Amino acid sequence: MMSSGAPRIACSILLGFGLTLSSYVNAQTSPHPDSFALLASGPEDSETQLATEMVSLLPQESRPRVRIERGDAGFNAIVQLLSDPKIGAAFISTDALAYAKDVELGGRLEERLALIARLAPQEVHILAGRHITKIEDLAGQKVAVGPSGSSSAITAASLFAALKIEIEALPIEATRALDLLKRNEIAALVGIGGKPLPYLASLDEENLHLLAVPFSEALQSVYLPTRLEHDDYPGLIDGNADVPTIATGLALLAAVDKGDAARGAYKAWLEILVGNFFTGLAELRVGDHHQKWRDVNLAANIRGLPRAGAAEAWLGLQSQPVAEAGPAEVRLTATEPQVPTSASISEDQREALFQEFIEWRRARQH
Repeated sequence: MMSSGAPRIACSILLGFGLTLSSYVNAQTSPHPDSFALLASGPEDSETQLATEMVSLLPQESRPRVRIERGDAGFNAIVQLLSDPKIGAAFISTDALAYAKDVELGGRLEERLALIARLAPQEVHILAGRHITKIEDLAGQKVAVGPSGSSSAITAASLFAALKIEIEALPIEATRALDLLKRNEIAALVGIGGKPLPYLASLDEENLHLLAVPFSEALQSVYLPTRLEHDDYPGLIDGNADVPTIATGLALLAAVDKGDAARGAYKAWLEILVGNFFTGLAELRVGDHHQKWRDVNLAANIRGLPRAGAAEAWLGLQSQPVAEAGPAEVRLTATEPQVPTSASISEDQREALFQEFIEWRRARQH
């Protein structure tokens, strides 16, 4: 997914990431079959809200046993998902997935990771001082791109390499980067996530603005064109204006195998998560839930990546065609799996759908 210039910039951004797969495995404790952890991002990122709302669909007795842990949706999260027996699923950006294919992680990723669901596109946000009027003005400037190995750091590396813009990339997390930007100590920060990003939504700073990322031929094979609007960031965008930008992909992934000790419990937890999430998706598309749920197509694939068994079984139960998506192909024409569209789906209806899925799954195994 990255252009030919991306590895050099990526290496500078990811420099210092010294965690190897073997050392991480050796640092872990035994698996916890009575619990399941979702690896999201920090409290200032949209993935944490998505994870919280997903867990809200689980039966009451299961919710306390599902933990949401802090991740970065990037390379670090892939390593943790593959090696930490306590992590059941993780939010991973498609840019990070593409980057990780070129890194030795103990085997081919398509044999070690499985897709639960391809989620909605995640917008690229570049917040800059008013003296920066266009993205080219960032050449040679200090730009906070997020911690080393994070989804924002990897996407920033890919983006600026594709545009042939040399920046001084700083591995600084969003909250601290925002403080530095307000003091004019850096020129910009890069944030990746489903709009609106919580730490930008309430921001109202006359000296800061969201920088346009014009769509170009250099970006079209990897990213989607999109826009940030006044309703997303009323303090940063005028009411009659919008800001063009690009979007990258986000996926919820599982590990293919967690080892003999954890295999049974891990499989059972995935079936609980998938069954309740997929049958309850209609509820997440209405009300005060994150607006990104409205753009999720459960039938969307990531080319070359197998689907998790529980997800494949649920989709098979719906007897609907599955659409395959490349890196930027997220607006799909496949028929959405048939789940209740009413906002008033009851607990009994959801339980009935879930039980139907479980019974069908059991029948397939015999």
